[in-house]
Order: sequence, then C-alpha cells, then structure tokens
Amino acid sequence: MISPEVRTAFDGAVKNLRRLGAQIKEISIPSLSTTEDAGNQIAWPEATHFHEQSGWFPKRAGDYGEDVRGRLEMGGKISATVYLEGLALRERFIHELSAKMRQAGVDALVVPTTPIPAPLIGEETVCIAERDYLARALLLRLNRPANLAGVPAISIPCGFTASNLPIGLQFIGLHTSELTLLRIAHTYELANPLNNRPPL
Repeated sequence: MISPEVRTAFDGAVKNLRRLGAQIKEISIPSLSTTEDAGNQIAWPEATHFHEQSGWFPKRAGDYGEDVRGRLEMGGKISATVYLEGLALRERFIHELSAKMRQAGVDALVVPTTPIPAPLIGEETVCIAERDYLARALLLRLNRPANLAGVPAISIPCGFTASNLPIGLQFIGLHTSELTLLRIAHTYELANPLNNRPPL
C-alpha cells in the first residue's frame, strides 16, 4: 500500500530517471514479503538484550516512551527458535536479493523511501484507500529490506505533498555499491532540483 501522493511523486521520479537515460526493469524478489517479520524477529530481541545489558531496561522502564517500552517488552517474549528463524529468513533474502539483481543486470533498486508522507507528531494511524494502518509500521516498511540485507541505500527528495511535506526516493544497491548509489542520486538531484523551503 502506497498513498496516492507518494505514488504520483514516485511515478514522476521514474519518468525522470528514464529521461536521464536509465533503463528501468521490474524484478521479482519473492522473499521480500518476509522481510518485515524477519526484521522484527531479529531487531526486537536484540534491542531488548542491548537495553538489558546496559542496565536501562527493565530497571528504568518508566523513563521510556510507551512505544519503545512496548517493543522492548515484546522483544523479551520472542523465543530463541523464532529469533533463529528470523536469521535464516535474512540469509535467504540476502542471497535472493543479490542473485535477482545480478541476473537482471541492475545497478540499483528504486522504491519510495516511505509509502506515506511524514505523519504529524502524535499521528498514530494513516488512512490509505479507506483502510487505517499504523504509521510507525509504514514508515519502516520500505527501509526494512536494505537494513535486513545489510546493503547500502540512499534517500533523496523527489517531490512534495499538497501540504508541502517532502516525499523521498530510495535507491538500494548491492554490497560495496555505495559509490554507484551516490552517483545515481547526484545525477538525479542535479537534473531535478527542488527549491521548496519551509517558512522558518
């Protein structure tokens, strides 16, 4: 699910990439659908372990915001077998991502940075196509694949919403492709400067 404003900006950005000479291909990565669960199965217990080892949690649980405290509590309930399953899913995704990109001969994947514009402070849900979604989960959804695979990614602005909120375009590459991603992003930004500045 992607908000209409993000979809419009993303489609425009892809057209601009074509005009700059990029060859756009669609590729399928079947295990992509597992990245959200696998990421949570790994991140939550690791975060809980870190905060416990630091002596902050649960000793100072009252100092945490409700959202962070809730995730640390969930991390403590994830079993070792579920954690190991997440690690196995991550390995499968890493190999599949690399294989699919190499087979297709692409330098980078291009996706929206987030499927929604930046939510307002305190805005916990977002409505897309008459259905409510948790804003925090959506904000992490399209960043999770690169994070899980441990590959480089870069986000640059590609437009604004009607209320002047920025919309991001994300390029994801393979291991050690940082320079390629920087060149792609730099080329795009030079050809598509955004001069909107919020009133300060």
